[in-house]
Amino acid sequence: MTTVANIVTPENGVYTCRRPDGLRLRPGCRCLATLDYGVDCVTFRSEETVQAPPPAFLLLRELRKEDGAILDQNEEIAGRAKEAFDRATSGERARVRALRSRLSFGRERLFIRYTAQMPIDLRRYAGELGRTFHTQFHFWQVSAREEAALLGCVGVCGRKACCCSWQQVPPPVTIKMAKEQAVPLQPAAINGICGKLKCCLAFESETGGGRTCKEDVDK
Repeated sequence: MTTVANIVTPENGVYTCRRPDGLRLRPGCRCLATLDYGVDCVTFRSEETVQAPPPAFLLLRELRKEDGAILDQNEEIAGRAKEAFDRATSGERARVRALRSRLSFGRERLFIRYTAQMPIDLRRYAGELGRTFHTQFHFWQVSAREEAALLGCVGVCGRKACCCSWQQVPPPVTIKMAKEQAVPLQPAAINGICGKLKCCLAFESETGGGRTCKEDVDK
């Protein structure tokens, strides 16, 4: 039997790690773990005992106060990398814009989430930027829904939109859900701030669970 820890990365990647004996953690606390690309900050969710072979990844320790200096330096490097990315892609026919950049704790990988008007191959920039910042770049094109979540927005209800507050993954939404709820099939009525169908159409649909807000989901 092996005790494993379930953790989540800032990009919502879910991993299972070995937990060292004697390490006790609270759900929701920030920790360091060795993952497939190096050492990174993760959020501890839960632990369980399994019969499977121990996972390759290892949970190291809880984040300490003195780690704040490294995190600040990483944030400054990620900011410069974001600016360099925007300069490098400024000549593309399709408008490309970096939304968020993040450097892993061990500086082995730099994540850039970006939006573009059409699919685009950015591999030719990875080498140049990698040599400049001495790390591996990972480019991640996001959808309109994810863009709204990253930038932050307010829904028509007047509250912070679900996608940038409590919602982890956008639910599947269809026109059929709007028809079932007798919502006028007009863009102003059925589309959210991102220009796509409102997520709340799924929450308020019988097939979507009938839950409309975080408080309902928590019950």
